[in-house]
Amino acid sequence: MTTDTVARLKITLDEIKPAILRRVEVPFDIRLDRLHLVIQAAMGWTNSHLFEIRARDVGWSIPFPGETADFIDARKARLNHVLEDLGTKTLKYIYDFGDDWEHTIKLERLAAAEPATVYPRLIARQAPIAPTRKPSPRHEEPGPAGLTARRAMSGSPEREARMQETREGGCHCGKVRFRAEVDLEGMSNCSCTICTKKGMLHLVTDVANFHLLRGRSTLKSYTFGTGVAQHTFCSNCGVAPFYIPRSQPHRIVVNARCLDGIDGPSLKPTRFFDGRHWEDAQERRIAETGDVLPPGAHGAKTLQAILERAAD
Repeated sequence: MTTDTVARLKITLDEIKPAILRRVEVPFDIRLDRLHLVIQAAMGWTNSHLFEIRARDVGWSIPFPGETADFIDARKARLNHVLEDLGTKTLKYIYDFGDDWEHTIKLERLAAAEPATVYPRLIARQAPIAPTRKPSPRHEEPGPAGLTARRAMSGSPEREARMQETREGGCHCGKVRFRAEVDLEGMSNCSCTICTKKGMLHLVTDVANFHLLRGRSTLKSYTFGTGVAQHTFCSNCGVAPFYIPRSQPHRIVVNARCLDGIDGPSLKPTRFFDGRHWEDAQERRIAETGDVLPPGAHGAKTLQAILERAAD
């Protein structure tokens, strides 16, 4: 499905801690019955219960044949008309009337559709596990509180709550461009001399989630010391939009300052790597995360993999 105008929606499952949310982009004129299916797919539901979309005191769903319903047929309503007619940017989505999973849907922005892009599409998620069906009352875990309890017992709530966003960025002159999935809430600062001098703010991502869109011939690399880290930069303007770190040479660090649309002064790192005492910091990082380097990991290999997949 394609359209000229795309709506970015934030979908939050209410009353759940840590939060479960998704960001999706859909055609602004999407029918509400199709929006229902988008929400089902994005949240990981199974489309096996009734639903209703509400705005103010109006509701939409799909009636049974011959049914006299107190809601409007969702197949005859479109998102843009609903939001514009009611003068709102927020919808409610209720799924499974026995358990009443309630979601808040907020319109975050409207934008022109990107060329050669198919919509709807999921662009970010928090808590990648799909919410499970609520248990029966005899299990004494009813409603959202039950899901919160089960998630707490399952462990790794912090890992489940990571937010991945697909963002683009690049150097100053535009000859180096990339697209990557990053966790803005996991931004870190490093005290080593080169990161300090460059003003690097770290967003770590996997090779599979990073794509060099432009600049294979323009990109250069600076190495020193062990030579494991690959400090890449644009040979034209000198800006370093990403690099491969010594601490995780099988991954890529995106410079948060080089993401498109970023307000630099508002960036607040939530983590710290004491690069001036690298060995101790690396030992602490591995102890805290359990992330041991794979055998043979080297920044030069990672950089080569990036360049081989580059568009130009």
